[in-house]
Amino acid sequence: MRKTLILMLSVLTVLAVSVGYGQVSSDVFDFETGPGTQSKLAQAGFKFLSIPAGARQTALGAAAMTVSDDANALFWNPAGMAQVANRDVALNYNKWIAEISQQSAAFAINLGIWGVFGVSAVMMDYGDFYGTRRADNDAGYVDTETFSPSAFAFGIAYARQVTDKFSFGAHLKYAKQDLGSSWYVGPDATLTDAEAQDNALGLFAADFGTQFATGFKDLKIGMSVTNFSQEKKYEEEAFPLPLQLAFGASMNLFSLLSEGGPHKLNLAVDASHPRDFQERLNWGLEYWFMDMIAVRGGYKMRYDEEDITFGAGVKQDLGPLAGKIDYSFNNFGRFDPVHRVTVGAAF
Repeated sequence: MRKTLILMLSVLTVLAVSVGYGQVSSDVFDFETGPGTQSKLAQAGFKFLSIPAGARQTALGAAAMTVSDDANALFWNPAGMAQVANRDVALNYNKWIAEISQQSAAFAINLGIWGVFGVSAVMMDYGDFYGTRRADNDAGYVDTETFSPSAFAFGIAYARQVTDKFSFGAHLKYAKQDLGSSWYVGPDATLTDAEAQDNALGLFAADFGTQFATGFKDLKIGMSVTNFSQEKKYEEEAFPLPLQLAFGASMNLFSLLSEGGPHKLNLAVDASHPRDFQERLNWGLEYWFMDMIAVRGGYKMRYDEEDITFGAGVKQDLGPLAGKIDYSFNNFGRFDPVHRVTVGAAF
């Protein structure tokens, strides 16, 4: 019991230090207004890799470090994939801001003593854009063809439950982003000599994660590092990916009152340190009845626009399948709300 209490205090300390460090570092200096908030902006590329996937996780305010235990764990903490008993598949749709949409899918299979293997895919749809380039005419430009930027990522993952308390996972992915063509004019050239250049770039990135069951009720803690990669560049200036370090903990609060029963109330808390933003704190609360119907809510702290989230989900055994449908709503401030839907099955 003493070791458990020490471990719990350590976890709370890590969370407090993570958030506290964010408060200290954000009060350093503001280059526009003087002392105040120092924003870490435009310090990462391939930002689509940081858009959350999965309706259950996002309904919990993105506090998903230790609650993700299905195929979608690949997008949050690959160690959670070790909880897949047989096979699990998840299909996600995300109606993002500015008429952008994201489709993603994940599949995981447990191969017994060999561990759990998984694959993932993410596709972005940015819509169509009108292209222009500078020209020596009255308008100062001419129209070029319509173009459609694109971005995708495909990955493979592995997770293993080393003991009944500790598991780890890794996720290797290849990501590519195509921003369309741009027109380049050399230092000694004129506008009529402009040359079209393709802006497509691909690279490899990796995610790592761990989960640990403390032994106190069902309290779990976890950590992850996502989007670890070398820097890349299109032309002149290199940029990193949206690297993020996160810690989290979760627990069924009803387990403090009784063991088992038809009701569960999961509390989840995550603290994250993004490469290109201030430190963040995410809270989530999930109520389950008979492990069939779930109601969820969350709150995202230290975000520019996002704050309240909520959603619901249902699970139902359909013969050899255990089907599930989840929905989430994410308030996005001055933008339209973000809606996500996940359809999945365990079999």
